[in-house]
Amino acid sequence: MKRQGIFLLYDEQGCVDEYIVYMLQSMNQYFDKITVVCNGILSSEGRKKLESIDRIQVFVRENKGFDVWAYKEAMEHIGWEEIKDIDELIMFNYTLMGPVYEQDLDRMFKTMDAKNVDFWGLTLYHGVPFDPWGILPDHKLPDHLQSHFIAVRKHMLASVEFETYWKTRPMITCYEEAVAFHEAIFTQHFSNCGFKWKAYCNPEENVIANPYPLFMAPIQMVMDYHCPFFKRKLFFYPMKEKIVDSSSYISRVFYQFIKQETPYDETLILKNLIRTAPMQDIVDGLGLNVIPDSECERIAEKIAVVIDEDFYLQHQPDIDDLETHADLYYWGSEESFHQKKNWEEMHLLECTTGNFAEVYYAVGAFAKEYEYICFLVNEDRSYIAENLDNGHTGWIIENSILGKGVSLGNIVSCLNDNSGIGLVYPPNSSQSLYYSRQYKERELISCEIQQILEDSDIHLNIAKVRGSIGQYTGCFWCRSQVLQNLTENVDVRKWLLAQTDPCFVFTSVLSLCAQSMGYYTARSYNKQLAGIQIDSNDVMNDEINAAVQNTSMSFPQMCKKLECLQNELTCIAAYDYGQGFASVYQKKVAVEYLDNGKGQICIPVPRKVKNIKLIFNEDMYVIFDGLRCEIDGISIIDNFMYKDDKYSILHGSDSAIYLNGTLNEGASIKICFDEISYGYLGHGMDSIIGNIQYKERQLADMRLSLQDYQNDLINKKAVIALQEQRLKEAREENKKLKEEQKQLYEINGYLTNERNALVEYRNDIENSKTRRMLQKIDKVRGK
Repeated sequence: MKRQGIFLLYDEQGCVDEYIVYMLQSMNQYFDKITVVCNGILSSEGRKKLESIDRIQVFVRENKGFDVWAYKEAMEHIGWEEIKDIDELIMFNYTLMGPVYEQDLDRMFKTMDAKNVDFWGLTLYHGVPFDPWGILPDHKLPDHLQSHFIAVRKHMLASVEFETYWKTRPMITCYEEAVAFHEAIFTQHFSNCGFKWKAYCNPEENVIANPYPLFMAPIQMVMDYHCPFFKRKLFFYPMKEKIVDSSSYISRVFYQFIKQETPYDETLILKNLIRTAPMQDIVDGLGLNVIPDSECERIAEKIAVVIDEDFYLQHQPDIDDLETHADLYYWGSEESFHQKKNWEEMHLLECTTGNFAEVYYAVGAFAKEYEYICFLVNEDRSYIAENLDNGHTGWIIENSILGKGVSLGNIVSCLNDNSGIGLVYPPNSSQSLYYSRQYKERELISCEIQQILEDSDIHLNIAKVRGSIGQYTGCFWCRSQVLQNLTENVDVRKWLLAQTDPCFVFTSVLSLCAQSMGYYTARSYNKQLAGIQIDSNDVMNDEINAAVQNTSMSFPQMCKKLECLQNELTCIAAYDYGQGFASVYQKKVAVEYLDNGKGQICIPVPRKVKNIKLIFNEDMYVIFDGLRCEIDGISIIDNFMYKDDKYSILHGSDSAIYLNGTLNEGASIKICFDEISYGYLGHGMDSIIGNIQYKERQLADMRLSLQDYQNDLINKKAVIALQEQRLKEAREENKKLKEEQKQLYEINGYLTNERNALVEYRNDIENSKTRRMLQKIDKVRGK
């Protein structure tokens, strides 16, 4: 069989990770040629990796049109005549990982080679009777082969329908369009054209009751249905989304299955995710938090422990034995150091300003002398009376980082056994005032972190900022090269001194720095602390549900409702720095109500920003009366669901307030309004809006049909007019013919008369001759 493949590869940095190389090397034996189509860029190293594999051809194209246009242009690059000569063409892509078992590849190809079909796929997505995005042609999602792996055979490749399908694909601008205009309709379209198809892995509905078994039941798909591949997205799909469908455990269980029970190298997964995905999603997806319960028999590593004055006072008895295995550094005043020193070997890191930045700047200078560094520093002095003195924060530290519940040997053993760990953080407390800080640190400081990264010499993916892991106790473990890398490339002291919350900012940036080096950040719990955290979260969930009298909402639904119905309406200011609006460049801003009953929204303008837009929750409706911008040179661009001279209505993800004009760095822009109304769109309103949108689509379809009818009517009228003109001409021609016929009749009558006269004349002549002849005869007889 002459088989070719088109493999789609997309990587933001143009890299080719080892999981790609392994997949192509494993697949290569089944193909005569594989065209690797790269959307966007391809590094020189990546190209070398690809071209080192036999029968691989590389085709780099502009990153547009998603996978749909990648396949389309790859086929055009190969050429339609060559496509029609192929026995089987397989389109597959980088969103798959594997094969888990190489023998399953052989099983798959042998099984499907025996099937009498025109096209087939790896897996089937079971359809649903509605349109998730509102753009599907039939307003429902049909059963379909998933586009991550589809094979097409010669009969279909050579057909007019196949070539026409690809030549008529519209430009794809988003993921939803890629599904609606290709993946979801491909199977149904060609099935309706008379082509036969089948899925290789198609679990019975009563076995895996889910439309997406490769995502929701990967172990069963691999073990019971011999699926060679699994989805890469499974491991970094956000936890908040997994909670919706009760699948939060699946990725962790499957990762352990891959790691412990299959020959597939799990480091191929981890290396790719650390380079490309948000760290919090990786840790949640793979379950990378640690329980350091094993003891290192002999600590041979070079270790430094940095302790500040507050921690020393609270936990001196628990850390007195550190001197044997670590170099100790005391951060505080020289006076307190000499008063409280009771270790023979301790070094002073003198505190001159009391700012948290000092300790990291100082330790960074000698970090390369050690393998592991432990910080036991309490930067957050505003919370000491509330938390540290009452023992809860300190108790978390001693049961996660170092103390009664976690020994030095526990942590060192954990770091030795897990070479991918770059940082070990304690869990953030959710008790007392720390409960609100978790939101503050995650949302409000992200812009500060982004600016630091943009100004640094370290190449970090800013898109990962919101998924970074930070903490605010100042107590953690790190590999020395991570701290060294950051302090050598960034003026730590300068930018930390400018931060309102330097500890959380620093630990977040440090986590991103570790990630850029190929390390991940793990949170540490001993078993007792893990139990307390679980119990605390259960109680808080119960109290929140009781407060809102929740009897039917899922957690995400409740969060959306609370967000929409809070007393102070908030919105998101999204910033464009010249490369389009990205989710990482966002900051929440509040709607302020003035004494005169009117209101305003104050939007900060960061430096280097080019454009700004305001986004409200897509599950809300917001109605403004008299919306305006009173800053000279700034105007509001109309992009509302509805707008007239008085009211502006926002609803849905596409509605936003765009600001146009000259943006002055460091200033604030005020959007003013006379009155505002807003509310949460519950299920009833969603249904109404859905029906309206459905009716609008029906009306649009009817308008198109009417336009087609009118065009058809115009064409028919034109045909009728042409026919009438031709009939008129025919009638005139017929009239002329009749006149000519009449003339012919008249001429014929004249000729007939003439002919008759001539006959009579001839007869007369003959009669005259006869009479003369008879007369002559009579004369002769008479003689």
